[in-house]
Amino acid sequence: MSIGELVISARELKIIGNMFSEKALRTLFAYVQREEELEVGGDDDDGFNGESGDSEMVYGEFQEAIGGIASQLKPDPYNVLEMRLEGYLNTMYFPAAVDHIRFKKNGRLNWRPPKKEGIEE
Repeated sequence: MSIGELVISARELKIIGNMFSEKALRTLFAYVQREEELEVGGDDDDGFNGESGDSEMVYGEFQEAIGGIASQLKPDPYNVLEMRLEGYLNTMYFPAAVDHIRFKKNGRLNWRPPKKEGIEE
């Protein structure tokens, strides 16, 4: 997934808003990519250029980005990352995806929130 695709996805799912800006998303994408650039030996003098035009995230990096988004949108320090991530996915990400017109018209997405107690919004 490229930065453009991630931004479009975040806009469509209404992730970008008052608490999480497009700039924050682009920065998060750059930091997820930074580890890979440092391991490969990026061609930048300072090792970080903010946005790489041809870089794409693999699935593991996408998971890391989702964790970063969840941490910023659910910043409760008393909940561990697993709880924040589960709360974010169940209360924001999946419901927004289910309500998105692209999935509704084709009937491809049939997600229901889990019936668990203990997840605070």
